[in-house]
Amino acid sequence: MRYGFPIAVITREDRTRYYDALEFSQVSDLTGFVSLVAESIEESLEEYEAATSEQRDAQEWAKSIALKFGAKENTTLSNHYEVWKNAMELLKSLIRQTADLVDANANIGKIYFNDFGGLGVDVTLHLSREEPAGSFHYEFLDQITAPNVPNIVEIGYNPETEAFVVRGVDSRVREEKVDSLCRLFIQEVVEKNFGG
Repeated sequence: MRYGFPIAVITREDRTRYYDALEFSQVSDLTGFVSLVAESIEESLEEYEAATSEQRDAQEWAKSIALKFGAKENTTLSNHYEVWKNAMELLKSLIRQTADLVDANANIGKIYFNDFGGLGVDVTLHLSREEPAGSFHYEFLDQITAPNVPNIVEIGYNPETEAFVVRGVDSRVREEKVDSLCRLFIQEVVEKNFGG
């Protein structure tokens, strides 16, 4: 065993043969003893192989079951993500359209909509602004204490209810329709920053 050889198990049925081979090997020829040990080792190897095969089969079965479970869960998660991503793209598009509509009707100034990259894999969209102005440092709205911060600070989408969820600066959460959400947010920004 120390050198990696399997155990030679001599069974009860071979006990007499073992004693005879052992006695005969001490007097003259080792062939009978070596033959018995070789047969016993071969039987041990067959037992190890059968046990290993059973264990391998059990592991392969468990993996196949886990893959089926995981595949369904991954499909569900992927579908939820795609629904959320499309909802956020819709929200972004409507905010852009609303900002463009207000800009087209504004007599003074310019309204810009900046997209700072993809939506990533976050579950919600945090609203931020450059703070202080001109610094290129963006701070979440709920971390700014200025009086001109709009109430909406975080927007999410719940695929089960198919509704947008809004968190206000006061931490209250409510469902909101996407078109009214865009209008409400831009209206708050204009009123808080331009007194309109």
